Amino acid sequence: MSARAGQTLGVHGVALQVEPMELLEAARGVQGAGAEITRALDHAQRAALAIDATAAHAPVSAAAAHSATWAGRSRRAGLPADLDRLAADLRQAYQDYRQAEQDAHSSLTFGVLLGSPAPAPVCLPPPQRPSWGRMVGEVLTMPARLGLGIWAGVQYAFTEAVMHRRLTPSAAQTGYSLRLVTNFLGMGVLPPESTVHAFANIVTQVTTGGVSTRVRVRQVAPPGAPMGARVKHGADRTNLARRTEAATTLEHLVQDVGNLYPMFGAEPGMVQVNRMIAPDGSVTWQVLIPGTQSADAPWGGDVPNDWASNLQIYSRRESAASAAVIAAMRAAGVRPGEPVLLAGHSQGGLVAADLAAREEVRAEFAIESIVSVGAPVGHIDIPPGIAALHLEHEDDLVAGVDDRTNPITPDRTTVTRNLTAQNPWHQIGGVHQAHHIPGYVETARLTDASTDPAVRNWFAASAPMLNPQAQVTSTYIQAQRVRE
Repeated sequence: MSARAGQTLGVHGVALQVEPMELLEAARGVQGAGAEITRALDHAQRAALAIDATAAHAPVSAAAAHSATWAGRSRRAGLPADLDRLAADLRQAYQDYRQAEQDAHSSLTFGVLLGSPAPAPVCLPPPQRPSWGRMVGEVLTMPARLGLGIWAGVQYAFTEAVMHRRLTPSAAQTGYSLRLVTNFLGMGVLPPESTVHAFANIVTQVTTGGVSTRVRVRQVAPPGAPMGARVKHGADRTNLARRTEAATTLEHLVQDVGNLYPMFGAEPGMVQVNRMIAPDGSVTWQVLIPGTQSADAPWGGDVPNDWASNLQIYSRRESAASAAVIAAMRAAGVRPGEPVLLAGHSQGGLVAADLAAREEVRAEFAIESIVSVGAPVGHIDIPPGIAALHLEHEDDLVAGVDDRTNPITPDRTTVTRNLTAQNPWHQIGGVHQAHHIPGYVETARLTDASTDPAVRNWFAASAPMLNPQAQVTSTYIQAQRVRE
């Protein structure tokens, strides 16, 4: 369930698509085959004895039959025992798999149980009304619980700094810290198994109620074009779609996503849609989605890539950021049945997972693969059949705000990397760097070179959207929030 790819990357995925119960079924089948072979060998032995009894009537042919029968039986005499051992190994594999699942569900951070890594439900149940006695008890014990949690955190941080020279918090510690705070603020009202998500749901309702989720889109010039080179109303748009090199590697994909940020010359709220035509004429698509653009996206303003969209997507609600990508795919001409790969960083990774999880979006677009980079997507349930690859730095606090371990399924793989280990004493500011594109471009390059079976499975599933022989036309779409 977890393997190391070299000394830099951690790969968490499933290389063999086998359900645990299939192991038991295989064991029963192998054991049954062993029993059938045992009966066949018994029949062969009785036949050999019968031949011996009648050898006097045809000594030459009887001798040949006797020799062939006993030779065949002797060559296969050990097969039932081999099959019995194989059946036992399969049953043991089933037990080991179940034990590994239980161990994964019991992962500890700060010495406190984080809980099952299964994805969170799409809709959180409403909190139950607590009794007055319970609320009073929660209030009285809050200082003690908060103090114990902080003390455990201080102890853990001191151990990490002294023993492992780790001076920056991890993504898992971020999730635990959020759980500690939301437990404190919730006073027992929030569901204990999902306090972070329940609290975020409440905050989203209060703060984004009046924020529009509708957008309008227009085609714009590629990143780096002269400022003001936007398409005017009624102008010919065909000259803005440019033919580019195919993004055939993960490194290229992540770099192209990074180029969509305004700091690199892109328009705020821009999405890149690549149409790829293979030599056989088949069409596939790449959709590249940048993250939050705080400097250019005030709360509820014109640019949909803002913190209001962050809360809405995180809480599994409609958002202008997700609506912008849907509108961009429609504007670029993505047709039903044409395979689509979604790749996004930070909020863009949330959008990619959000769209892949929504049934009405999958009914319109054939989303076959996604890449999330530095995005908290562990609580989003991506359906089977969609190849999902998650790149997450252990020092990236943003990737940890979901307070969930990414599910490990045959279609879902997480690649982790610890940037702090590269330069532990000079990474106090590394938390900021751990979330930025340059570090993830390097992680993507290492992932391209990984031979881990789970990683190669993702590349195999995504091959039609990473075809190096395809002709690529890139279209750049800018989205603007429409005020209610």
